[in-house]
Amino acid sequence: PGSGGSPTDAHKFSRELLGLFLLFWALLLLLSLLSFDANDPSLNHVVSGTVEVHNKAGLFGAYTAGFLNDVFGVAAFLCPLVFGALGAAYVSPAYGMHWWRWCGFFLLTICLLVAGAAWDFSIGDIWGGGMVGNALHSNASRYLSPGGSALVWFFVFLAGLQLAWNI
Repeated sequence: PGSGGSPTDAHKFSRELLGLFLLFWALLLLLSLLSFDANDPSLNHVVSGTVEVHNKAGLFGAYTAGFLNDVFGVAAFLCPLVFGALGAAYVSPAYGMHWWRWCGFFLLTICLLVAGAAWDFSIGDIWGGGMVGNALHSNASRYLSPGGSALVWFFVFLAGLQLAWNI
C-alpha cells in the first residue's frame, strides 16, 4: 500500500525523463551551432555596447556555440549527436550501444579534430579543429614528423571504424 508504483517504475520514469532532457539539450546545442555567428558575443569575442544577437538560441546559444567552436571546431557538431544518442538510449534501451562502440566514436572524433586542424576546413562560421584539434595536430607533427603523424592518425581512424561499426 502507499505510493502505488514499484521502484522499477520510478527508475524507468527517471531514466526516461533524463533521456528527454538529453534530447532537448541535443536540439538546443544543434540550434546554437547551426545559427552560430562569429560576430555574436562569446567568451573570446567581447562586443561593446548593445548588439543584436543573431544566434537562434539567444545569448546562451551564442556563448555555447562560441565555446564549442573555440574548443572543438567542426567536431562541435558531434556534441548534439552524442547527447541525442545518450538521450535516445535512456528513453529506450533498444537504442543503447556497447562501450566499445562509444570508444570507436571517440577515436573517430579525435581524428575529426585533427583533420579539422590539419586541413582547416569550416562549416559556416565554425572552423577547423579548435584548440583540442590544433594541440593534437601540432604535437603529433612535431614529435612524429608529418609522415609519422599521418600514419598514427590513419591507424587511429581504422581502429575507430572497427570499434564503431565492426568493419
